[in-house]
Amino acid sequence: MSYVNGTLFSLVRMYTNFLLMKTKLFIAVFAVLALSSCAKKESQVGAGSHVDSFTEIKTPAGFNFSSTQTIIFKVPAIPNMPPKAMSLVTIENAKGITLLKYNVDLAIGLEMPLTITAGTKELFLVRADGSKQALEISGNELTLNSI
Repeated sequence: MSYVNGTLFSLVRMYTNFLLMKTKLFIAVFAVLALSSCAKKESQVGAGSHVDSFTEIKTPAGFNFSSTQTIIFKVPAIPNMPPKAMSLVTIENAKGITLLKYNVDLAIGLEMPLTITAGTKELFLVRADGSKQALEISGNELTLNSI
């Protein structure tokens, strides 16, 4: 009986050692993968390169780092309009994002700067019924001729 108990004890001990080795191997593999995924990638500028300021970056002539532009939004005064004849003007971009919502006195008109995404060619006037009218940007001006 002691032989069976000794063999059984040996088998349990071997199985425990197997599980312990398996756990240690799993931890080692996990650690290697975790550390290798945190390795710093080589810089896009290139090894040994160092840029101190934007003036050192070579860009094509006329390149502009700005992603916005400022245009002048104009609503001309309407002749013979009584004072305080107000109209709500809503301007949206092509994605439907409201850029301007302003009550304009049509007797006086309006002229104000509006900052938009660079390269925008047209904006949209949203009418009271929800319909939209495309407005073309001319140079750095957007003029609303009819409401």
